[in-house]
Amino acid sequence: MSWTPENLAKEVLTIASLPTVYMKLVETTNDPNSSINDLITIVSEDIGFSVRIMKLVNSAFFGYPSKVDSLSRAVTIVGSKQLQDLALATSVFDTFKNIPIELVTMESFWKHSIACGVVARILANYRREFNIERAFVSGLLHDIGRLIMLMIIPVDTQNTFAIARSQNKLLYKKETQTLGFNHAAVGGELLKQWKLPEQIIAAVKYHHNPLAAGRFKGDAALIHVADLIVNALAISSSGEKMVPPLNSEAWDELGLSVNIMDTLVSDFKQQYQEALDIITPGAA
Repeated sequence: MSWTPENLAKEVLTIASLPTVYMKLVETTNDPNSSINDLITIVSEDIGFSVRIMKLVNSAFFGYPSKVDSLSRAVTIVGSKQLQDLALATSVFDTFKNIPIELVTMESFWKHSIACGVVARILANYRREFNIERAFVSGLLHDIGRLIMLMIIPVDTQNTFAIARSQNKLLYKKETQTLGFNHAAVGGELLKQWKLPEQIIAAVKYHHNPLAAGRFKGDAALIHVADLIVNALAISSSGEKMVPPLNSEAWDELGLSVNIMDTLVSDFKQQYQEALDIITPGAA
């Protein structure tokens, strides 16, 4: 079979579905007759998610100025759209479990992914974006295509890992050279078939080539820069052993000063471990 991002994504759909709590929240939010009480009911029915939401809104990661002591208050503060994004972020781990660990462990993969999400969220906050949780989700999911490749075409994917490492080349470029596509395209296709928001799809699909993302190039540039920063900080790995080069036009797209870096690293250190403790499996 000749594999493409499209048929890889279709193949994995049979074993990787969207989290139930996320789907319920999307359906309810899109229902004009629904209310905030309906969202509270959905969240309260998922004990694990309820606990995580309470921990998140009371953490340095979320940064709310006063203590939140009720689930209804937490849901109201977070809001419907950001609640959906957090539901996806805190539940997606269960979708991908049985991945070959010879080349990258799930612990390393998710630590790297969460770190990218945290940096993306910080950058989005510096840019005063409205929904910074969407940036977090995009960062969290940016390398999800590599998990699909390890699940469906493990031998080809592992061979690509070996070639990239032996030649000291960037893994995503070797994926394109040897397979005809890379993990970003595969991840973008899965998110498209999951019917996620276009901004998230574009950010994931084009994070190695942000200027190709059209009207969503700002979203893709955000994840491009966040991924580079996390690789430079050597925060675990999703398989890449080198620091990808910075696309200077992507940096310019963000409209941020290089002087933010010291503050960013400080904010990251404050938020990362807390996000890791709350969001990873078993944390609740």
